[in-house]
Amino acid sequence: MLAILGLNGVPMVIGQYRERGILRRLGVTPVRPLSLLLADLTVWAAAAIGSVALVIGVARVAYHVPAPAEAGWFVLSLLLGIAALFSLGMLVAAVAPSARASAGLGWLLFFPNMFLAGVYFPTEQMSPVMRQIGNFTPLGAALHAVRDSWTGLAPRPEYLGIMAAYAVIAAA
Repeated sequence: MLAILGLNGVPMVIGQYRERGILRRLGVTPVRPLSLLLADLTVWAAAAIGSVALVIGVARVAYHVPAPAEAGWFVLSLLLGIAALFSLGMLVAAVAPSARASAGLGWLLFFPNMFLAGVYFPTEQMSPVMRQIGNFTPLGAALHAVRDSWTGLAPRPEYLGIMAAYAVIAAA
């Protein structure tokens, strides 16, 4: 859900705002474009957190899966994953010339992230080089950090650092 919202939803909507001139028109009103962007990101982040909470709830009730063992690390990993993927989506929207291009570039980033993160098949079945490349993607780092915290381990600092680096660099 984080990847869908961050790499598909964010670029498409922000690209439409740019294409329609909404952000430019807001510049002459008391409402600043940054306020609209922050409100949108807040809603998307809430949707991402809500979807994760729903998945956890269904998994606990229907499949008796235990809750994340390290809740603090889990929340931190989730928030850093949201920040990294949403910042990357904002970067895509900023550089794309149109809303359609934003959506296309978002999808172009989405599928490799999903593949390299081990969503389609386990990373253990990948070659060591592919596994290492996947560790440096924002989704790969997020999944590893979330998985570690779920099982009771502290996430490796490099995964947290990778997500923080994506968030800071792409947001800048």
